[in-house]
Amino acid sequence: MKFFNTLLIAAAIGSSYIANVQACITAKADLDGRKSPSTSAARTSNVYKSGACINVKCQTTGSTLYGSNIWDYDGKYYLPDAYVKTGYSGFDPKIPRCGSTGGGSSGSGTGAAIVKKAQTQTGLPYSWGGGDNNGPTNGICCSPSGYDDRHVKGFDCSGLTKYAIYQVKKISLAHYTCSQYNDSRGKKIAFSSAQPGDLIFYGSDSQKCNEHVAIYAGNGKMVEAEQHGVPLGTHTIRSGHAPYVVRF
Repeated sequence: MKFFNTLLIAAAIGSSYIANVQACITAKADLDGRKSPSTSAARTSNVYKSGACINVKCQTTGSTLYGSNIWDYDGKYYLPDAYVKTGYSGFDPKIPRCGSTGGGSSGSGTGAAIVKKAQTQTGLPYSWGGGDNNGPTNGICCSPSGYDDRHVKGFDCSGLTKYAIYQVKKISLAHYTCSQYNDSRGKKIAFSSAQPGDLIFYGSDSQKCNEHVAIYAGNGKMVEAEQHGVPLGTHTIRSGHAPYVVRF
């Protein structure tokens, strides 16, 4: 009977663990916490002692430590996953990505802000050549389909990304999709590790970047100035994108 009761207790603990989605991960060593997922960020010593319970709310990427660029966020501090040891070499599929479910921020903490900045322009018309660092502008003549947008105030796809990135990061991008894809100030990240604020690219060229760019918004969505006749908005991610996103 004692053995049977022990099994029941173990099962209950296991069920609680699953229900809480990795709510408590035991620290394998004394851990310092960072204000952002970077080895150069401000550090607070010994926020967790070895054996303590770490409530990991979400994961993100940052500086690489011991072969891993995954960082765990507990709602206050970022902790290198190499020390927390969730049991996965990459993202733990049971833990949300920061920025996609209300947890911490992506990357430097500006990913969600990039998405929100782009979404402030929701409803504006698509305008070929429209948009700059400061907002919507009249477009140009003429698009490959023959549209003359010199009197249409709005954004095209790369104009919107140019605007959102500059407003949040103060990085002035070229007004062309492939130039944004190959900008040395950005970092190419595998699409499977995309976080809100990353740029998604589409194209028929070898890099799949010469036709369209959008902003990853999380949960299978992207913010974009899609095409003529479709107001700027947040849409479901379509297939055929480049294998990498770009993070600024």
